[in-house]
Amino acid sequence: MIAIIGKMLREAGVYWAPAGRDQFGRPVFADPVQVRCRWEDKSEEYIDPQGDTCKSSARIFVDQDVERGGMLMLGSLNNVNLLVAPAANGALEIKSFTKSTNLNRTQFLRMVLV
Repeated sequence: MIAIIGKMLREAGVYWAPAGRDQFGRPVFADPVQVRCRWEDKSEEYIDPQGDTCKSSARIFVDQDVERGGMLMLGSLNNVNLLVAPAANGALEIKSFTKSTNLNRTQFLRMVLV
């Protein structure tokens, strides 16, 4: 199953890693990087770190580790306006990130909920 997911990552996404907060408490992000992904607009329930039940708006499989609190958008890095915030580019906040491995620990399934 995990080997199949790697072949399905045919879409481009852009990821902004969280980089702390500014002096006003607003989130700050690292420079965006392009990732390979499979984006599924699918609502899914999940449990957040506080134990509350929440709903996501999309499930995305990605080719690298990402962090909760980061931002992710469907599209190419060429389409990003670096002068505006990630959300203004259409990015959504990463609410959940899970990573599973195969038995040999040679391949990973990385799933994001936004």
